[in-house]
Amino acid sequence: MIEAAARAAQEEFDSDAARVESLLTFLESFRSYAAQRDPEPELVENSERSAAGRLWSQASEVRTDLPVLAGSLLLYLCGRFENFVRELAGSVVEDLVDSTAKYVDLPPALKKEHLSRVLAINQSPGRYGYDPDAAAALAVEWAHGFSSGDSGFSVTTDVITITESNMNPGTLTDVLKRVGVGEVWETLGKQASVKLHLSEVRDGDCTRMAKIKLEALMKERNKIAHPTKDTEFPDAGYVRSAAEYFRVLAKELLNIVLVLRAAAN
Repeated sequence: MIEAAARAAQEEFDSDAARVESLLTFLESFRSYAAQRDPEPELVENSERSAAGRLWSQASEVRTDLPVLAGSLLLYLCGRFENFVRELAGSVVEDLVDSTAKYVDLPPALKKEHLSRVLAINQSPGRYGYDPDAAAALAVEWAHGFSSGDSGFSVTTDVITITESNMNPGTLTDVLKRVGVGEVWETLGKQASVKLHLSEVRDGDCTRMAKIKLEALMKERNKIAHPTKDTEFPDAGYVRSAAEYFRVLAKELLNIVLVLRAAAN
């Protein structure tokens, strides 16, 4: 079951990242078109221009502001990557629950995470996007599983994978560690596709650069999410590099999780 769910999450993310790359290609073409000479210099009024002429006129006016659109795509990419990591971790939770007869037989670390997250949500429901009734329902779910010796218990995966910060290197490590996936960055640093993407040969250097790149992307994401008059938005090339990086990272994270779960079953 985990393979189907995990692969679906990765394929959906990869498709969305590819769509971002297509939009970036459009932005680059639009910018190039705007830099060309006026296709209808003899016509001044837009009402007299052809569709291509009107497009050129508008493109010329907004050409220097196109990085704002590229920045919005980076914001989307970072959010989708965070969602993917949570879905991937959630697929592990579902696999553990499906393969365990009783709640008490779940891995101790997972049970500890479940309890601590349920308590945190009930203490401050709004902070985690819950209303009081929904938070109470999570507590009932936990109590049923803890007290029941029967099968048929459930664990809401969103509770286990909830985050309070962006998907920076530390948060990624924490989310996957909750479900038993440890040393994720060290393992990523050994993968040929990651080394190739980052142009690194040594495992340790690859691990370090992979973490540095994710940290930098999330800091850039924060600047875009809270812009000021002085905010400098990234160009299409920067965002394209981010999309390529996220696609490589997502595929290898999927492989790491599947290998670990196959070894455990």
